[in-house]
Amino acid sequence: MKKITLTLTSFILGLSVTSGAFAASNSGPNANCQLQDGSMDYIPVLVCQSNGGQSS
Repeated sequence: MKKITLTLTSFILGLSVTSGAFAASNSGPNANCQLQDGSMDYIPVLVCQSNGGQSS
C-alpha cells in the first residue's frame, strides 16, 4: 500500500511541475503581445519586444 501511495503522489507532483513549464521559456514568460500590425499573439516577452510589440 505504501508503494502505491508513493507512486501516485510522485505522479501527481510530477504533473504539477510540468504543467507550468509551458507558461515560460528561455525568452521569458509568455504574454499577450500586440504587434505593430495590430495583431495579437501569445509569445514570450523578449520575442515580443524584439519584434517591436508591446506585452500586456
